[in-house]
Amino acid sequence: MATGCSPPHSEKTHEAFYGLDGILEVEVGGQRYRLEPGAFLSIQPGVVHSLHNPGPDWARVLTIVSPGSQHDRFFSTLGEPIEDPANPPQPSEPPSFERVQQVAHSCGMDFLPPPQRESLA
Repeated sequence: MATGCSPPHSEKTHEAFYGLDGILEVEVGGQRYRLEPGAFLSIQPGVVHSLHNPGPDWARVLTIVSPGSQHDRFFSTLGEPIEDPANPPQPSEPPSFERVQQVAHSCGMDFLPPPQRESLA
């Protein structure tokens, strides 16, 4: 995962992360964990969690999802194949939250809506 994040969401699957390289911050049920190489974290179904790479380097984790078919369908539907995984292209614009939320829900995941920005009046 390059510098960036996965917003707060819950899912109907068991999910676990094992740190390989870099640092991945994971917030689970309001508690923050810092996964460094060799660290392991398991998340039960239905628990709200988010992922964040504080950067600037890549974070690599082994992710285990059971059952995995929902994640496979989510990424197959929204993702695009890349030529060089070590050098992925930068997105030209952020993805549509509504589209991601719709596909996620059909795959057993529910993303929380982004926080509303207060107007500067």
